[in-house]
Amino acid sequence: GNADTPGPVVVGEVTVPAADEPAVEVVATNTFTGGSVVVAKEVTGPVADQLGAARFAVAVRCAWDDPATGTVVEVVDTTVEVTPGSETVAGRNLPVGTRCFAEEVDTGGAASAQVQPGGPGNPAVITQAGEAVVLVATNRFDAATVVLAKELEGAGPAGAFDLEVSCVLPTPAGTDVPLDLTGLPGAVALTDGAVRIAVTPGTPVPLAVASGARCSVGEANRRGALATRIPGPFEAVGTVAATVVNTYPGAPPSPDLLPRTGWGGWALVLLATGLLATGGALTAASRRWKLRR
Repeated sequence: GNADTPGPVVVGEVTVPAADEPAVEVVATNTFTGGSVVVAKEVTGPVADQLGAARFAVAVRCAWDDPATGTVVEVVDTTVEVTPGSETVAGRNLPVGTRCFAEEVDTGGAASAQVQPGGPGNPAVITQAGEAVVLVATNRFDAATVVLAKELEGAGPAGAFDLEVSCVLPTPAGTDVPLDLTGLPGAVALTDGAVRIAVTPGTPVPLAVASGARCSVGEANRRGALATRIPGPFEAVGTVAATVVNTYPGAPPSPDLLPRTGWGGWALVLLATGLLATGGALTAASRRWKLRR
């Protein structure tokens, strides 16, 4: 346990008594005179509750001035992983006078990150035996708005439709952190932080998610729709619309199947007519030339 005397240490011998004899009590005492350095993680911002599964890498370094040699000794040089709301011990049994600072290696895609106390110029110092100095790494995550909407084409059923939403936050380390969306209004929890939300056609539902997240929308029960258009995965930055469209009997033909109208459409018609007229004139001229021969 990083006591002053490294173990194992023999503290004495004990004879185990017989079953009908009084029990023997053994007490082992460890003495700690050094301090320790602890890294704590805090997440702030309007979507902080979505980052519970995130892990952040923090590099910790501690130095101590050795009075015997007059040199600076590096007593801690390590990287630890911390999760929001947790604390991790980065070094134990450190001499009084040890100076420690930390730097966040992987910010997890946060809008801003800082560690207090600061860098080498503002370290945390162990001032007495048994003291634990705490380095607090704080990350702020901003919110984007996903406008979840439902549209019907044709004579569809009345009422709300259940849409499924999931988001992950890419990190600089190349890993994806699933966002916990269960705190969103009206959300029904699914798995891995995904949720189901009831959306009524014509009444969009705005959702606040961590900015920069990659989100997906789905619909398990399409309620008899002939076809469904679902947006592909998208990045949540600023305000982005995610609209799911169900097609039912009575819907107008797809725009791709309608004839072209307006100047663009007439231009194609005129061009085709002109080509036909030119081809006919060339054919007639060719016949007259052959007759003259």
